[in-house]
Amino acid sequence: MKSALTAIALVCSLSTTAQEHYKVHILEEGETLSELLHRENYTPLYGEERWVEKILKANHLTMEQAKDIKTGRPIILPSKEMLLLMDRMEDKVALKQASISHGLFGNRISRHQNVELGFQYHVNSLRASDTDIVSQENYGFILGYEDNNNRYWMGLRANPRIELGVITHGTNQAGDEVLSYDPTYLAKTKIELRVPSSTISFGPNLSWQAASRGYSQGSETLIRRDEMLWAGAFAKKTLATANNVRMEFEASLQQAIADNPSKGEDSLGGWKSELAFSVNLTRNYFLRLFSETENYHNNGLESASAAGARLSYQIQ
Repeated sequence: MKSALTAIALVCSLSTTAQEHYKVHILEEGETLSELLHRENYTPLYGEERWVEKILKANHLTMEQAKDIKTGRPIILPSKEMLLLMDRMEDKVALKQASISHGLFGNRISRHQNVELGFQYHVNSLRASDTDIVSQENYGFILGYEDNNNRYWMGLRANPRIELGVITHGTNQAGDEVLSYDPTYLAKTKIELRVPSSTISFGPNLSWQAASRGYSQGSETLIRRDEMLWAGAFAKKTLATANNVRMEFEASLQQAIADNPSKGEDSLGGWKSELAFSVNLTRNYFLRLFSETENYHNNGLESASAAGARLSYQIQ
């Protein structure tokens, strides 16, 4: 009898403890997840504590799935203390995983940072007023850095990325004439904004380049050197497959906001657009295919188009 009473008391104690740590709510007609979480005091819904992201993870839901949940769906609502505990446990697991060396420098680089070294090749075609200048030997080296810390701005996760690169040029053919370009130097930066658990991101981007370009002046084909600053925005869609293959589709549009041309030359000005597709070949290798178009506001030079590929290695 005594042992039976002890068992009953233990079950009651466990039941009470469980109720303190979580409860289950059945969605009613017309009720949304946001309304439920706001009523249950998981506020602010977005921001530093990431309550919405934590609740979705506890229910194995993505942000897209949460928009279409039906009436009668049971929603698990762990206590805030339990959610924070689960978050700390995930951090410990991630730290243990980070202790396994991957990449050139293994875990000497923080798991919240990505550092990539890329090799790029592309072909380029410039449209001058009365001739085309074709470049089929453009090789570049790109160093990329991405910050993956949990930074938030107005409920959106914000992660900056920086790229630095140098591109060398081989033969540049303008009819029967061959032009020689100095190397191109470039720097790019962007801030990727996204709703937690969403597969779509967007944000502002900025790029600078110092590049040589052939152009027409009367019957002559000359070379000019420009330092240009472009500003605009981008949007990206990320897809992941069951085989851990990650694919990204990205589009960007920028306008020239500053131009320092060669002495005596008119400014180029204009717009630049880019389309890109990226996929991870292995854990550390990534392939990026891209196409760029530049349209200038200049009589001697109309437009430029480029298409190529970049193979990157994540040295972390």
